[in-house]
Amino acid sequence: MAYAAYDFMSSRHRGEQWTSPETSEASLDSFTAVEWRVIALARNEKLANLKSPSRLGRALGLMLGIVPANALADPRLEVLRRAAIAMWHGRPAISQRWKERLLFGGYTNSQISMLDAYIADTKAG
Repeated sequence: MAYAAYDFMSSRHRGEQWTSPETSEASLDSFTAVEWRVIALARNEKLANLKSPSRLGRALGLMLGIVPANALADPRLEVLRRAAIAMWHGRPAISQRWKERLLFGGYTNSQISMLDAYIADTKAG
C-alpha cells in the first residue's frame, strides 16, 4: 500500500477556496439550495428580528411565551438571512451597509444583484 504525505496547510493551498471538482465557475455566481431556502424563509420573518431583544423584551417574551427567531448557526447564512429580511420589508434596493456585510460574508456582487432582482420581481407579482 502506497502512502503519500500531503501538507494540507502548505503555502500553495493556504487561503484558497476549496470547492468540489465538479463545481463550475457559473455555479459560484448562484445560490445553493440552502441559501435559496434561507431567502424564502426570510420573507415571513418580521423586521424586528434584525435587532436583538432587550432584557425587558426577553423577560416579557418568557412570561408571554413569545419566542424570538434564533440566529442561524452558519454566520454566512445569517448575514444572508438578515439582508433578505431587510429587503423583503420595503427596501427597494439593498443599502450599502447590507451590501458590505454580504461581501464580507463571502457573497459576490453578482449574487447580491441576483438577490435584489429576485426579491423585487417576487414582490412585483
